[in-house]
Amino acid sequence: MPMKYQRDKVYLKGVKTEKWYGKFLTMAGSKPDRIFTDYVAGDYFDFLGAKPLLGRFFLASEGVMPGADPLIVLSYDYWKQHLGSDPNVIGRQVALKGHPLTVIGVAPRSFRGVNPALAIQAFLSLAMEIPITNMPLADFNKDPNRGLRLYASR
Repeated sequence: MPMKYQRDKVYLKGVKTEKWYGKFLTMAGSKPDRIFTDYVAGDYFDFLGAKPLLGRFFLASEGVMPGADPLIVLSYDYWKQHLGSDPNVIGRQVALKGHPLTVIGVAPRSFRGVNPALAIQAFLSLAMEIPITNMPLADFNKDPNRGLRLYASR
């Protein structure tokens, strides 16, 4: 017997994107650390229901223009293991591939994002990918640069 499909409109609460890389993070007075970074949409954390342990997460308005919001959120594990759980990390300057960034938050201990197997150590706004990887804006949506993963919620 053939299956019947009902055509309904589906409304999504949100669709989020992410893209991860391995990069070197440096802080004044310390050696570079190779870390996994995740480039995410501005309201990624809110979409996943996460609340920051320290500071804040990205605002929905941040990360719209390439390079305009050089901000970074650290994972709990990175903050604890590499920064000794320093509560004064908010506002600290770091560099990723030589690009200066400001630490605005630390994710909660239980937060692993949408792919917990990767052990992401830092989160940046999606628009920071272009200046950090030196990708021309015209190439952003060309193969092989399409590596975004999409997540939706109803």
